[in-house]
Amino acid sequence: MTNPGEMKFELIVDGWDWTYEDSILVLQFTVTESAHGELQGEGDPSAFHKTGTKFQFENGYFEYEETALAANNSLEVKASYGEGIGMEAGESIYLSFENFGDETLEYDPILGIESSTSTGFVPDTMTLALIGGAVLVLLLVIVIVKKR
Repeated sequence: MTNPGEMKFELIVDGWDWTYEDSILVLQFTVTESAHGELQGEGDPSAFHKTGTKFQFENGYFEYEETALAANNSLEVKASYGEGIGMEAGESIYLSFENFGDETLEYDPILGIESSTSTGFVPDTMTLALIGGAVLVLLLVIVIVKKR
């Protein structure tokens, strides 16, 4: 619980049937935006980009390690991103693992939410206009009451 906004999850692949000796395993993680309570996202996440080993989007992120374990051997992990393949909408993160033979692959990526640095809300232009109008009306009422 060093970072309460993070969830480290474990991927275990056991008994993978390799078609070719020189093939790789690629896992796809699809990232979409959805409103609270929706079962499936319908839009691409905003501000999706990669910095180092972290894919960032809105206030969330997906972080990966550059190595995985298979029978106490380190395997190189490569990562990329792009439009989802197949019926998946949104951006996708692709993690590729070199052939680990008959061993069990163990891997721990991280899914997280950035903590907000501001304590209040940031109003939009319409909200600012409404607040400004309300303050102006309030000042006019005070001036009129004081003149009576």
